[in-house]
Amino acid sequence: MVNDFSDERIEQMAKVIADSFIDYPLIKAVIGEIPNLEDVMLKASYLNTREFLKHGDAHLLDGNPEALVLAYHSKSIRPMTRTIHTIRLVLLLHRLLSKDDFKALMRNLKRYDKVMDLKWPYRHIDGEFYYVKVVAVDHSLRGTGAFRRLMTPVIEGSALRGLPIVLESHDERVADIYTHYGFDTVELIEQEGLDIRQHCMVLQPNDGNGA
Repeated sequence: MVNDFSDERIEQMAKVIADSFIDYPLIKAVIGEIPNLEDVMLKASYLNTREFLKHGDAHLLDGNPEALVLAYHSKSIRPMTRTIHTIRLVLLLHRLLSKDDFKALMRNLKRYDKVMDLKWPYRHIDGEFYYVKVVAVDHSLRGTGAFRRLMTPVIEGSALRGLPIVLESHDERVADIYTHYGFDTVELIEQEGLDIRQHCMVLQPNDGNGA
């Protein structure tokens, strides 16, 4: 499914994503303490969201961009698509950051590369799957049950199609939340000297409890 959203709606979604992930452990480790972090996060999130919607699905809570899931079917995004998008993102960051900040970013990306594995689902899933890349809920909606109401139809829809859902988390607290919804950590990717690890999580069809 391709989502046809206006630039204004994509900007709203990008802001929620940027605000939700600005304190994400992996983001903080890789981006570091750059002076214009909020602006960089917003523009990178806009690019990511706009490009993602060409191939993936956006699930909004009652049509509200303040709570959203970005996900895609495993057959809908090819390796070349990821490569092209990565190049565009790097070029954007090169324009936004100072020379020194960009060099620091590249060093951090190389350092944390081992815990940013995007190929892990193919080691654990035979056949097709549904890949949840982003779940973002605005701060104003947290504690209202928005996360449950957002995730439940995604889980139920994948179960109806017989598709496992896969996602990764570099936040221990968030990984625990997904465990509550029936996801299992099938692989834990760690690297000596790094304090961040990647939870590779899978929810098989009909295993979710929709809590």
